Amino acid sequence: MLNLQILIKYFPEKIATYGLIIILSLILLMHLMVFVGLLPYEMVWGGRLKTKSDMVIFEAISLFINALMLSIVLIRAGILKIKLNILLLKLAFWVMVAIYSLNTLGNLASLNTFERLFFSPLTLILAIFSWRLTIFEETKSNTQPIK
Repeated sequence: MLNLQILIKYFPEKIATYGLIIILSLILLMHLMVFVGLLPYEMVWGGRLKTKSDMVIFEAISLFINALMLSIVLIRAGILKIKLNILLLKLAFWVMVAIYSLNTLGNLASLNTFERLFFSPLTLILAIFSWRLTIFEETKSNTQPIK
């Protein structure tokens, strides 16, 4: 069985935290560019969006969910000074692990080659980073910056 302490030692919380912040910020920017028409909407949602009205609905959902997830990471990092119950924070990260794991499977089944080859590994990394942030001490204040 894999020793959790060894995994934590070689996979620092800081890398997971800032990795999530950077990747989620870039994903938000990409979805915003799709939303305003700077990028084609065929490159997202598995290439299954057929109309602009579909794109508006799905991209609005995507922007909201990604902004919420980024907020959770920023709270966990102590950058957003909002106190959350530690169990709620852990639950939020477990939900993120589940979402990104399922998203990885969905990206692998995408009709869009770019999404399949680029976003599949990216969402897998997001799932791993989110999983790493589920591991923290109950006594640690979620408003202290991660060092």
